[in-house]
Amino acid sequence: MTDTHNGRQLTSTLQENGTLVLAIRDHDAGAPGADEVVIQVEATPINPSDLGMLLAAGDIDSAERHGEETHLKVAPGVVAAMQGRVGQAMVVGNEGAGTVIAAGESSEAQSLLGRTVAGLGGGMYAQFRRLPLAQCLVLNEGTTAAQGASCFVNPLTALGMVETMRLEGHKALIHTAAASNLGQMLVKICAADGVALINVVRRPEQAQLLRDLGAEYVVDTSRPDADEVLTDAITATDATLAFDATGGGDMADRLLAGMERALMRAGGEFILDSGRHDHRRLAAPVIFVDALHGPTLAGFELPA
Repeated sequence: MTDTHNGRQLTSTLQENGTLVLAIRDHDAGAPGADEVVIQVEATPINPSDLGMLLAAGDIDSAERHGEETHLKVAPGVVAAMQGRVGQAMVVGNEGAGTVIAAGESSEAQSLLGRTVAGLGGGMYAQFRRLPLAQCLVLNEGTTAAQGASCFVNPLTALGMVETMRLEGHKALIHTAAASNLGQMLVKICAADGVALINVVRRPEQAQLLRDLGAEYVVDTSRPDADEVLTDAITATDATLAFDATGGGDMADRLLAGMERALMRAGGEFILDSGRHDHRRLAAPVIFVDALHGPTLAGFELPA
């Protein structure tokens, strides 16, 4: 077994002068430990969380080629907020899939030689990636790397939403950006688990897509009666938990206002501790936990 697995890897480096440098550099994945494998990466998705690390909120329109590198301009305020990564060549790509070409000494690792696996661990925008077994998922025979490359980020997020609902004692949940791949997964999970789900979208074709998947409650914010439809859905489901995947604008306010109107219909009391949280300034991704009795904010965050 070779001790080196030389290939190429995409890096993103934010410089102090506000220049973001994207480059494909030589990289050695190294030899696997006893319970590790080396994956020849064949497919990786581009998730929003990948774009954050890759582009660092840089100005795409400013992109210029400099030899084998691409440079983007980053605003001074963003550079100040990202001091922790300035000067560091950050690897990119939360997840991906490919073929195991080297394995450690353990029987579990050896059993994966030649198998197609999905991996989660960052740095997946590379030709080779070494990962612990615990961060690998063996794909079924006949499943391609492209089909299995998105096994972690969206599926685990969707499952985490439902588990959060259960752990916090809620009866139903609301999800914005509901026509996304994650949103479509959530529709299927909630249908299988008997969970009431209110789907919020921005366009009629997105609403139809979700209805075709079997979604019962769909709110199209482009319609003039969207807030009334939202309130009706909250009243019907008793949804007191919302996941705002978009952020910005007035969506957070509209979700909380819909919960308030639904509670008033039921003859309840709405208590908003404005000293703790100004719901008009919430940013994505947020979770409203027990939003009808003093909102608490939390978030889903992927490690850098």
